[in-house]
Amino acid sequence: MGRAHPYNVRATEGTPSADAQRKGHQRQGRGRDHRPPRHHRCRCGSHSRGSVERSPDGARGTRSPIPRSGGCGMMAAVYARYSSSLQRPTSIEDQLALCRQAAPRFGLNLLDEHIYTDVERSGATTHRPGYQQLLEAARRGAFRAIVVEAQDRLWRDQGELHGALKRLRFLGIRVFSVETGTDLTETAGHLLASFKGVMDEHYLESLREKTRRGMLGQVRRGMSPGGHPYGYRSEPTGMGSRRVVAPEKALMVVRIFELYAAGHSPKEIVKQLNREGIKPPFWREGKPNRGWTPSTINGQRSLALGILNNPIYIGQQVWNRVRKVTEPDTGRRVWRRQPKAEWVTASLPELRIVSDELWQAVQARREALGHRWSRGCAPPRYLLSGLLVCGACGAAYSIVGGSGKYGCTGHYYRGVCGNKVLVKRAVLEEWIIGLVRDRLLSPDQLALLVARVEEGWRRRATAPPDPGPLRAAEAEVGRLLEAVRLGRGEIPELVKMIEETKARVDFLRRERDRSREPVDLRLLPDLARRYVEKLGVLVQTDVARAREMLRRVLEPIRIEPRESGAVVVVRGDLSGMLPVGLAGAGGRT
Repeated sequence: MGRAHPYNVRATEGTPSADAQRKGHQRQGRGRDHRPPRHHRCRCGSHSRGSVERSPDGARGTRSPIPRSGGCGMMAAVYARYSSSLQRPTSIEDQLALCRQAAPRFGLNLLDEHIYTDVERSGATTHRPGYQQLLEAARRGAFRAIVVEAQDRLWRDQGELHGALKRLRFLGIRVFSVETGTDLTETAGHLLASFKGVMDEHYLESLREKTRRGMLGQVRRGMSPGGHPYGYRSEPTGMGSRRVVAPEKALMVVRIFELYAAGHSPKEIVKQLNREGIKPPFWREGKPNRGWTPSTINGQRSLALGILNNPIYIGQQVWNRVRKVTEPDTGRRVWRRQPKAEWVTASLPELRIVSDELWQAVQARREALGHRWSRGCAPPRYLLSGLLVCGACGAAYSIVGGSGKYGCTGHYYRGVCGNKVLVKRAVLEEWIIGLVRDRLLSPDQLALLVARVEEGWRRRATAPPDPGPLRAAEAEVGRLLEAVRLGRGEIPELVKMIEETKARVDFLRRERDRSREPVDLRLLPDLARRYVEKLGVLVQTDVARAREMLRRVLEPIRIEPRESGAVVVVRGDLSGMLPVGLAGAGGRT
């Protein structure tokens, strides 16, 4: 799924970045590369193209290679997923191979352009990059079917299962499960999907409760419930594992407490530890050392998070004080405090690292300074918040202190990066807006976009239509009308189903006709002009919406330090400003 036309701009040079052109940069969280778009061809033996070799990156939803499938069947997308780092990465390739083997049985032709994966993502949440890309492509009519190894690869949540199947049926897209050999959008397949969905959801809930019961038993026996705070290590026993003090790290814990009690702030402590090269708690062998962060030490008092708040250091193990839950709307995992009656406390004096006197001194200072963290984070305030990254270490560039300037958080908050460059917020924001305006309205860039959209329209106009979904929907209307005539079923419910199915028929007819309607390419310059005008207004009235408009056309903006200042590297894609219909025609393929 190539992007329309990436561009590079350097603030000091004003010329394309050769390195970026050679390597390309992935758009953050989108899982799309920036190669020229490939033609959307049928993959039968006479004119198929080789599969694209891409490394799977499920966290970003990128696509993985899949073997050829012969024949000129229904154009189909493939989705694969696994949820745990304990599973084999080859699980993705195994799923794709199964889908490839089953494709001829379903009459499907698998497309390299529409292979979507999610690695280490739970099927109980909709916030999966690959899954969201799959739905986006489905909405713009990029394929007519989806094939998965098993239904639970797509959904483990009943609500999302029914909602997604309803939307896909409306779009005329079929969903095939290799495991059951059924089309989940048909009546029999839907019933089976509903039953299996209940079982999958029950399995997850049962697994959670069994895990918690096992952890509770470990705590009551004085064993480790899993995970180890900084300063401890695991020692296997015949009944599990037991926490024991790790002497070198224990000395570091005492030092942190002493520094804080002596008046040092968490930020000062973190910088000192990072300067000395002390490995942070979350560092693992073979992983990059991104250093300590203030939140590792400071944490959140009400949830006993952070080194300074953890009573394990005075030999008190408190379990079940907090629990992680998933926000339904955002999919984020957040900590929730449990009722005090549900806390489980165990006295383990052999795990004491900090004396009572030092512990009390630290808690008294924290109380006096009012180190109480809010329950949530404030929303981004500035136009470029979340869009800037350090070109040296990859950390976010954000407003530091009260300077009104963007700076590397890796340097100013953790001390792990040498990039000291500060960029004035007002100057950078004005420059970025001007750059987007000039690029969008550039005749050369618009000509490239026009060519891409025109090519996409020709491809859609010459593709043979798939009459199956429309015929099935029309037949369904006939069956429902016959049921009303014969008095079978509840009339209000049947009328509602008829209205929904007729709407689906109308949609499929419009899609069939629209695919052959010529695109008025004269609209594109006007679209670009309106986009720029709207962006200018929103910058003054609604920064959040303006930021989202920039996200649609820009990749993360890199601030690269130089002796004389900084180089700002900007890459983007004009197709982000197109409506879905036009973007589907040529902006994205």
